[in-house]
Amino acid sequence: METAKNRIQSISIIHKHLYESEDLSQIDFKKYLKTIITIFNSSLTENRIKTDVSGENILLDINTAVPASLIIHELVANSIKHAFKPKGNGKISVKVKSKNSVAEVVVKDDGKGLPRNFNISKTTSLGMNLVLNLISQLRGSLEIENKKGTTFKIKFPLTSE
Repeated sequence: METAKNRIQSISIIHKHLYESEDLSQIDFKKYLKTIITIFNSSLTENRIKTDVSGENILLDINTAVPASLIIHELVANSIKHAFKPKGNGKISVKVKSKNSVAEVVVKDDGKGLPRNFNISKTTSLGMNLVLNLISQLRGSLEIENKKGTTFKIKFPLTSE
């Protein structure tokens, strides 16, 4: 229930950012991610996991920003839930950049990594299936690295057109 509530809150924050921006058709994605990660952190009962959002200020239209933010939300939530020992500390970083009209978002944690037998194409997890479907919706790609934690690298066109 909490996960669904957080997803809905992420979408509502996008709309708030759009209405507050000068251009109602685009959102500053890095600024938006900082906002949702801050809110996400405030919902945690402990302050043992540090998060950082860095990179370029890229503009996304709402049709790209909503699915992209839900992907990031799921990956950060999964890291918080699964990457770290119950009382252990950790760090999750989100880095945003663009090149040649393609956005790249890297979500990295320094946790225990994915299980050895993890295969994203065979996952039954609702969250990971949502990530795969949203990446497909964005006409994007996903690379996973499982060294010293887990790194998810998502690439997608900057516009939904």
